[in-house]
Amino acid sequence: MTIAMKSPDSNPLSGRQRILLTGATGFVGRHLVQQLVAGHEVLALSRREVPELTRLGVRCVLADLGANADLAAVLPASGVDRIIHLAQSDGYRDFPGSAMDMFQVNVASTAALLDYAAKSGVKGFVLASTGSVYEPYAKPMDEASAQAPESHYARTKLAAELLAQSYSKLFNVCALRLFFPYGPQQTGRLVPNLFQRVQAGEKVSLDGDEGGMVFTPTHIDDVTAVLRTAAVSGWQGAINVATSEALSIKDVAQAIGRIIGREPTFERTGKAGQLTIVPPTAVLAGLMPDFRFRSFEDGARFFGQA
Repeated sequence: MTIAMKSPDSNPLSGRQRILLTGATGFVGRHLVQQLVAGHEVLALSRREVPELTRLGVRCVLADLGANADLAAVLPASGVDRIIHLAQSDGYRDFPGSAMDMFQVNVASTAALLDYAAKSGVKGFVLASTGSVYEPYAKPMDEASAQAPESHYARTKLAAELLAQSYSKLFNVCALRLFFPYGPQQTGRLVPNLFQRVQAGEKVSLDGDEGGMVFTPTHIDDVTAVLRTAAVSGWQGAINVATSEALSIKDVAQAIGRIIGREPTFERTGKAGQLTIVPPTAVLAGLMPDFRFRSFEDGARFFGQA
């Protein structure tokens, strides 16, 4: 995907906008809705009515992105200003069992939403992509470099990016490549899994002979602030979304230990070397020069109330 830049619109949208959101019940979506409803009208594409969303003033539009939904039949013919596409297959770890669901939700639904956007006069489209498109994480991991990811999941996300790029001459399109979002209510991912191990007194596994994998845990409130800004400002191209604070598995476990008052213990896996997944973020910094990501120690304080 082309490198990011600000909207070329001579009169970009400002003020209250009508935003169509997919994936509103997921981890990122639940937090993003909280930020969007304060200043915008939000339509959430979902399989069912979600009382938690309607209480916030969100209008649920019923459609199943995993089942070739006829979007034209359920979405307004015009009047949507922006689309934020967060939905992804729940079976992202299950290949080949969920291969077709990954394709349907990650690729086919993106194509359908882009088609709807083109026909209904949408001004901007934000696709939530992933740092996994850089697999196997060989340097450089910058937005302008070519990608050839290894996993089926990452390939479907890259395919969605490429489809979106086709529409970039019709409306503003950007793909936000998210790296290690974490925060309250998250389960089954790296940071909450580390918390569970430290809290339970279980040993944390480390590859290599130092602190294990080095990565960029990025607080969900920072991630959603970037998503919101990208949507309403009409960004274009691919953008890495990550804090500049690079921490090892050991660093993160020790920080969690300080927060909850429990010293973590470690064990070596015997695997040689350690993976480093730390993307350059100069493009994002150029778009949001005054934005400051919170430190992990500050962002993870919610673990102390768990």
